[in-house]
Amino acid sequence: MSEENQLELLTRVNEESSGYKPFKLYMNKEGDLLLDVCLVIEEELKGDTIYTMFSLIIDYLNANYRHLMKVIWQGE
Repeated sequence: MSEENQLELLTRVNEESSGYKPFKLYMNKEGDLLLDVCLVIEEELKGDTIYTMFSLIIDYLNANYRHLMKVIWQGE
């Protein structure tokens, strides 16, 4: 990925991460884009909680995946 594309992706990832609290996007040292999920469970794990989390992630990816991948693929 070119430095220009990497900067564009990093800017986008930072903007997205500031708006989505249950998960964050970040780039590791190798330049891979990762999605990190944080799920706090107070007493017991509930299926509805897990379902809601996955639903949020799927909705986010449906809305943003193509743009993120376009930035990544342009730099190759």
